[in-house]
Amino acid sequence: MTSRLLILAFALALVAPPAAAQAPYSPAVQAALELPRSEPRHYVETAVALANLGEPDLATGVADELSALDLSDDARADLVATVGTARLVKLARLSDAAASFVEACMQASADRAASPARLDELVSQLGQPSTRRGAIAALRTTGEAGVEHCLRAIAASGDSDQQALLREALVALAPTSEPALIAALDADNEALRTQAAYGLGRLAELKLLETSHAVPLLAEAALLEPADSPLGGAARWAHRQAAGHEADARRATSTAGRAIADLLKGSPPRRPDADGLVALWRGAERAGSATVKEAGVVAAARLAKAVHRMSPDSTTAARRAMTLGLEAASILGTAPADESIGDSLDPNNLPVSQLNTALTESLGGGYFGAAAAVSQALGARGDERALHHAGGELSPLVEALRAKHPAARFAALEAILSIAPTSPYAGSSHTIRALLHFAEGDGDRVAIVATPNRQRSATIAGWLRGEGYDGEALIRGEDAQSVAAGPDAELVLLDMNLLRPNVRETLYRLRRTPATTHLPVGLLAADGRLFDAHDLADEHGGRAGRVLAYPRPHSADDAVSIAEALAELAPRGLATSDERREQAAWAREQLQKLLEEGPEFYTMRRHIDEVERVLSRNATDDPEALALVGTPQSQLRLAELASATGLPIELRRAAARAFGVSVERWGVLLTTDELTEQYDRYNASESADADTQAVLGTLLDTIESRHTPQQSATSE
Repeated sequence: MTSRLLILAFALALVAPPAAAQAPYSPAVQAALELPRSEPRHYVETAVALANLGEPDLATGVADELSALDLSDDARADLVATVGTARLVKLARLSDAAASFVEACMQASADRAASPARLDELVSQLGQPSTRRGAIAALRTTGEAGVEHCLRAIAASGDSDQQALLREALVALAPTSEPALIAALDADNEALRTQAAYGLGRLAELKLLETSHAVPLLAEAALLEPADSPLGGAARWAHRQAAGHEADARRATSTAGRAIADLLKGSPPRRPDADGLVALWRGAERAGSATVKEAGVVAAARLAKAVHRMSPDSTTAARRAMTLGLEAASILGTAPADESIGDSLDPNNLPVSQLNTALTESLGGGYFGAAAAVSQALGARGDERALHHAGGELSPLVEALRAKHPAARFAALEAILSIAPTSPYAGSSHTIRALLHFAEGDGDRVAIVATPNRQRSATIAGWLRGEGYDGEALIRGEDAQSVAAGPDAELVLLDMNLLRPNVRETLYRLRRTPATTHLPVGLLAADGRLFDAHDLADEHGGRAGRVLAYPRPHSADDAVSIAEALAELAPRGLATSDERREQAAWAREQLQKLLEEGPEFYTMRRHIDEVERVLSRNATDDPEALALVGTPQSQLRLAELASATGLPIELRRAAARAFGVSVERWGVLLTTDELTEQYDRYNASESADADTQAVLGTLLDTIESRHTPQQSATSE
């Protein structure tokens, strides 16, 4: 009986649905769920409504549905315009997919707002009082794109009233527009320069001028432009607004000198962005972004040029303007002797003594782009006096061979060999060592991975090889230092538990050695040591010092992400893989030339083992080079190349000819065992093809023709 009642109760329970099933959500939530979703904005409205009603899971589901829609960029931009950024920001908090979708929408909206057609429309609205305020507000949202468009519109317009409207719009766009107005003082267009001066004066008049070094630049124009010219009048008025007095060369140069000193000490020329970068402008155009230090050099270069123009008789002012101008040109990526420097400051027009001083100052200030340009000028001059310094000290060119940037070292090396000195000079051995260094390049993208665990090093190096790096897996700090000193090293990863020496000492040595000081370094930390890694990175300057700390990577994506972040820290001006290959080929050619032609004061025989090692690496490309070396190893290498049946016959013939040249010059240097092996090879070639037999026969003919060195005694 009891069992029947239980069965009946169970059946009744199945027939009567629970109240919760009839009304799972509140009426408000149910209404939100029933909203139409035929357009993208409907999804946003529904998701936001559900989130506000305390149903984040439901809201996330709707947001993810929206994220999955295949919307065009126009549709995404329309969505921003329709629902507004506030709602989209709330949507982005619901899930990663929603955040990515919102980011894409914001980018599409920004791209549309900064499109030329939209900017033209906003500029046209400046002419109507009823639309002017809205147009300026819209231009402000476009940031630097709107500023750049207004500058170009001024240059393109022949209507002074339109130019004035655009200038006032730029004033309203401050502080974003201020660096652009300062740069526009150097624009090619006279009207733009005039309006830029008026614009800076208006900022000063409104107490909005943030950049104090604008004052000397206005003084420069006020003093040097014709008094009756539009630019001269604008600059004088603007200077009075900014400085409170008439322009005076002595006061202006003194103010500029103080500003230059501050900028070169690291004072930012203007506020950096969230990433610590400062926008660069050149004329009326954006010129990318740079670190605070680099932006300071660009600003200081412009001030130095102004000082030179206001005090043209000062040799010191001219040299500083040239040095900083060359460095700024390397940062901006412009030709060294363009309008950013001026023909009067072209290094090719200065005497050797001034170039030597400029090179010393460039190296001391860390201006390696300038150092490279000055070295090139000295090389083009071809004056051997550049290599001889008072008191027998190293000349600036030889000192540049030890610069902390590869480009400066290579430029100095090229210059010295272009001068082709005929008499000894102090530090000539540095030239040979520099040649050997660059000659070792293969053009590979070498990433050094050093951890105390061989398997871990190999794994991380393998992950990086999949992204185009030549990963070098190492387990000792001293090995990391050695490999990092090569010409192809691009970055270094050091484990915090590294030994022989420890990571602190290894990093110190990397930063102390000129050949490695420029390399970005990543410190890899196990759990519990990440704070130590950050502290060590900060001791070396962190991001500015190109040292960052990371958890140990546990996947290929982690390793590649670290490598990409470090690669972004590399200094400007480094040679590409192709350029390093070209440099290596040139260096090997120079080594061969010095071996064959001298001059003797380079004493190449002292470095012959290193020369042989370098040239042997490329023996399959140029076997003739080994003929000049005159070592047992070089002759053996040539004999092996000529005897290798797997190589092309033309290469083997070339190796045999080079072997003959080597024997003719140095005698037979092979050991008895090596000679016996060569005879055995010939005897074993009875069934080989005729070409192989001929090459092997040529080798034996050469060996049998000469057994005594002709020059070995005197060459050493």
